[in-house]
Amino acid sequence: MLNLFGLGKDSDDRAVGPPVDIKWARNPKDRFHNLMFLDTTAENLQGIAGVYVIWHGGAGSKWLYVGSTQDLAQTLDEKIDDPEIEHYYDRVGVYVSWSLVKPEYHDGIVRYLTEAMKPEINNPDAARSAKEKPIAVFLPGKEKAVA
Repeated sequence: MLNLFGLGKDSDDRAVGPPVDIKWARNPKDRFHNLMFLDTTAENLQGIAGVYVIWHGGAGSKWLYVGSTQDLAQTLDEKIDDPEIEHYYDRVGVYVSWSLVKPEYHDGIVRYLTEAMKPEINNPDAARSAKEKPIAVFLPGKEKAVA
């Protein structure tokens, strides 16, 4: 039987175990942040490491970008002005979420998310993640319901 990514059962590239809930960030109204209006200072993201996902909403929504960083504030501020992402601003909205996971797990999570989401915009740093064993996590909006 093939696993999630169509690899044989003997492959070392399979994610281990069920997906983990890594607590994707939301705003105080329990909604995901609109990237255009994100205030990284107010969110206290300076010098904070994590993984992040950017997508556009509405009908035909798509995952746009998956990445990790040692400084979420700097990286997300740069992504706000990224021409490849700005291209999607005229649609229903561009959203972002992040999770404050330890740096040693970044590459495995980014690999899993990249393979699962197939984002529109290529992350040139994702090649580094391809060497790591994928770490399965719930996608933003698909987290386990809290009982």
